[in-house]
Amino acid sequence: MMLGDLHSIIRCCSCSQSWMEKVVLAVVKAMKNPRSALCKTSIMASSDIFKVFGDQLLDSTNNAFDNLLLQLLRKASQDKRFVCEEADRALNAMVKSMTPLPFLNKLRPYVSHSNPRIRAKAAITISNCLQDEPGRNEQIWIGFAGSNGCRFVE
Repeated sequence: MMLGDLHSIIRCCSCSQSWMEKVVLAVVKAMKNPRSALCKTSIMASSDIFKVFGDQLLDSTNNAFDNLLLQLLRKASQDKRFVCEEADRALNAMVKSMTPLPFLNKLRPYVSHSNPRIRAKAAITISNCLQDEPGRNEQIWIGFAGSNGCRFVE
C-alpha cells in the first residue's frame, strides 16, 4: 500500500474511528506473521498510515495504536536486518508525523518494558523525538517530565 493509495481511500470514504482501528489491527496482525516479506510490507504500510493519519492515531480509544507501537518496537529490536531497518524507518516516520508530547506519553510505558531490547528502542525513539525539533526540546521535555511526576534537581 502506497501513500497515494491511502490518500485516495481517505477521499473516497468517510474515515471513522472504527474503520481506522480495523486497519491498524490488520497491519498489526500482518506484522506478527513469521514470513519476513509480509512483515516488512506491513511495516511499510504502517509508515504510510503514520504519514497520512498522524495525530489521529493517538486519539483512538482502544489499544490498536498501542499494539502497533509495541509490534514496531519488537520488530526494530529483532535480528532480521531488513525487517529491523524497516521498523526503524517506520518509527522515525511516526516521530516526524505526530505531536511530540502526546506521542511521548504513549511511548513512556515501553521504557520500563521487561524486554531490554524494547526498552532500548523506546529510549532511542524518545531521543529521536526530542532531537526532531531543536527549538522546542526544552518545552517538550519539561512537559513530558512534569506529566510523569519528575522533579528537576539543580
